[in-house]
Amino acid sequence: MLAWGLGGVAAGLWGRSRPGFPPVAFAAAAGLWGFIYGWILNLWHWVGFIYPLTWKTFLATYMISLPFDAMHAVGNVVFALVFGPSFYRILARFRDKSIIYYRDREK
Repeated sequence: MLAWGLGGVAAGLWGRSRPGFPPVAFAAAAGLWGFIYGWILNLWHWVGFIYPLTWKTFLATYMISLPFDAMHAVGNVVFALVFGPSFYRILARFRDKSIIYYRDREK
């Protein structure tokens, strides 16, 4: 859950700092987060299920998961390029419909 939450926080911060929707940058960020998410889960797996906790087992855990993490990142990039623009339009429409405007009451 921590890894998902960090991805959401990063997306929210990125959305506030960049106007519009650059599809290639979004796909690159999705690919990067595919690796970051995998690395966080690998650390959890190493601490929770591997004994003994040594540098050798740490590196082995990360090396064994590298192909899966790479496929995860590639999948994120493909999905971001295919579905990203339409999903962005849906979220932007929802945001625009959810804005509340307040009027000052005239006395």
